[in-house]
Amino acid sequence: MNWPYIFKLATTLFIVQSLIGYLYGLFSPEYSSHHWFLSNYLTSLISSLAIFSFFAYRQKLKPFLHAWISLLVTQVAGFALLLIYVSWFGSWPSFFIVVVDLLVIVCALIIGTQLGIYFQNKPANQPDA
Repeated sequence: MNWPYIFKLATTLFIVQSLIGYLYGLFSPEYSSHHWFLSNYLTSLISSLAIFSFFAYRQKLKPFLHAWISLLVTQVAGFALLLIYVSWFGSWPSFFIVVVDLLVIVCALIIGTQLGIYFQNKPANQPDA
């Protein structure tokens, strides 16, 4: 297991996802339409795809395992941050929002890691015999 890699991926993912969430909360109107909702998750999906693809491309051994452990670390850190916010503001996010967020990040992990593995094993990257 490459623990520095796992923590680097988890930290990158946490920072990017937090930044997207903060910007969404800052710029979305009070009664925002479904366009804001979809744009938030589309931005999250694209950025997470890029992150998982980049890190899987650089990780030669067990990229899926490293990605899943990184996602677990990220989600635990996000839940700890959520508990802090709940103690400050007193409201929980809806269950639907949490499920959609998890679905988006898991789809990004699966597709992005597979893309990174594909580009890692592409014939152009193989040495000539």
